[in-house]
Order: sequence, then C-alpha cells, then structure tokens
Amino acid sequence: MHLHGIGAPIEAKRREAVIRPLMLGTILRTLNLSLVVPITLTHFEVDHFSLTETTYIARIPKKLQLGRTLMSTLGSGAVKMVVGAATHAFVSNGWNIEVDTVEEVPKSLNQSSSNALDAIESFFSALRVATGIETGYAQMLWVPRGWALSYYCDLTSVYGTTLRRYPSEYDNYGWVYKGATVETEHLPEMRRLYRAVASNPSEGMRLALSRLNACLTRSDAAEAILDGTIGLELLLGDEQNQSLSYKLRLCAAALALLHADPAYPATEVASKVKRLYAARSSIVHGLRKKRSKKASEPEDTRNANDRLLASDLLRFVLNVLLTNPAYLDPAKIDEGILLRGDEIDKPLKAKARRQPKRPHTS
Repeated sequence: MHLHGIGAPIEAKRREAVIRPLMLGTILRTLNLSLVVPITLTHFEVDHFSLTETTYIARIPKKLQLGRTLMSTLGSGAVKMVVGAATHAFVSNGWNIEVDTVEEVPKSLNQSSSNALDAIESFFSALRVATGIETGYAQMLWVPRGWALSYYCDLTSVYGTTLRRYPSEYDNYGWVYKGATVETEHLPEMRRLYRAVASNPSEGMRLALSRLNACLTRSDAAEAILDGTIGLELLLGDEQNQSLSYKLRLCAAALALLHADPAYPATEVASKVKRLYAARSSIVHGLRKKRSKKASEPEDTRNANDRLLASDLLRFVLNVLLTNPAYLDPAKIDEGILLRGDEIDKPLKAKARRQPKRPHTS
C-alpha cells in the first residue's frame, strides 16, 4: 500500500517484488550487502564518481536518507544533527554475511566489524591525503542487496551502527557553519590514492594512515601533533639508534626531491620536519600550562599551527610513498636517493661537517 497506493490493484509482478526479497532473506544462509558510509559535512560537485569496480562515491538517495534516520545514536557520542548532515556517501559493494538463523542478521549487522572499519578508514585516509579537508563519518550502514527481513513503509531497509569519527568542532553547531567541498578536479587524484592505499600490503603504511586520520579528528592539538610524528616515524624511521629528527629530515627532503613538487622544496620540507620535532619535544618534555579556576578558561591554541604542520607533512610523505611504494623501506631511500650524491639539504650537511670530531680513545 505504501508503494502503490491503497486503491491500486494487486498485480503479480508488484506482489512478487515485495514478497520475493522476504523469502530470500528467510531462506538464504549467505546474504549480499553493500557497505554505505555517509560522509559528514562534505559536499561533492558530482552525483556519482567511481573509485574501483566495486566502490564509488554517490549522492545519498532520499529513501536511504530517511531510512538511516531511524538508527539510534544512544551510546555513540555522536550528535544527531551531525549524523544527518551528509549529502554523499562512500559505497563498497561485494560484502556478505553468513548466518544460520534470521535472528543473527540484525545482531551481527548492528555492530561494527574490524574489516569494514579498515575499508572505511582506507577511503577517508585517501580523501584526506588528496585534499587535506576536515571530514569524517558518523554512521556505518549495511544495505541488503536483493533480500529483506522487514519493511518500514517504502523506505530502504538498512542496518548498521552509529560512531563518532569526525572533528569535535562539528558538535558545536558545526552543521550550520561548517562544511567542505571536494571539487571535481581533485577526484582523479583521490581515486589514484585510494587504489594505492587499498592495494598496499604494508602494515606500517596502514598504521601511518590511521595516524593521519587520528591527527585530523582529535580534539587535543598536542595529541594530534604526536600522531603526526608517529606517522612519520612509521614511514621514515628504521631500527638503528641514531638521531631520529635528523634522519627523518634527510629522508623527507629526499622524498621531496623525488616528488619534485614546487610546493614542497627539499630544504623547506627538511626545515618543517625540524620545526615539528621541536614542537614535539616541547610537548613531551615541557611543562603543563598552569590551570586557573575560571569556569570559562580560554581554549589553549598554542599547538594549533604545529598541528596543521604535522598533518601537512604526513599527508605529503604518504602521497609520495603511495606513488613510489618501492621507497617504503627507509633503507631504499638511503641507497636510492641519499647515497647517489644528491645534495638534499646543504645547510644540514654543512652543519654536520662543522661538528667537532670526538677524540679517539683506546
């Protein structure tokens, strides 16, 4: 009646379209699904953009928008207005669930799973590396493909859970004044990076991408800076016990030479890494700011600029290494770039030459 009206005649074709999915949902033990993740407060200039054969970005249909509002936000920490503030979604097809009883379906699909979260984080890390925008998500949805267990009016059947994976600024009326737009010209680069992320087998790369996502969504700027430096160490550090800051400066500058982006000259990249590690040192070894008993203490913005610096450097290094995965091993950077005789950072080398040699002791 919701689909065709109260007075509409019952036709076999229309009846089958309603009953067949219910029969399949009851009988089948393997149920096909689509993973749908609304992208919070982020607009796209296109209605549909393909990433791979099974994944794409698409404008959320009206019936799915209405269907997902029925999900509870209780216990998630997510603000309902933020949850609803999405026009587009990341869609991944080809998922399934195996069950023995009908009761297992909502129980399994109304909670998050590690492999689904990994796929989601891969997409958002590629989006952030490509654009650097503030973004996130607040729902993980499972949409049945060809089956159903129940209907609510004529809305799209949907399972899933609510999460809080977005910048904290969104909670403070962010749905009113926040929102980024991904321009069409940035989409091919995002697709290239997403495919590189999805196909990269390195655990270190996965952890570094996770640190980037944390760096751009944490409320505490100091913790975000530490996320950024840990991400750089995962990508550029090695097992040798040497000056980590100096080593990372050389490696990052070497990658800048390799990438040859005018916006990231080698000497400037080396200087930024040095500045970032100075900020890290002041956080780790410095004194905590003295707190007053004022009820409306002004926000501490001392680390705001360094937080941006951390995310920018980590995005740059991730971009270069996803484009040139052969250099994921820091030793390859030493052998392939630094030891070729290229002048990575003349000021750094000159400073090293000026260092007095230690006297030899027997």
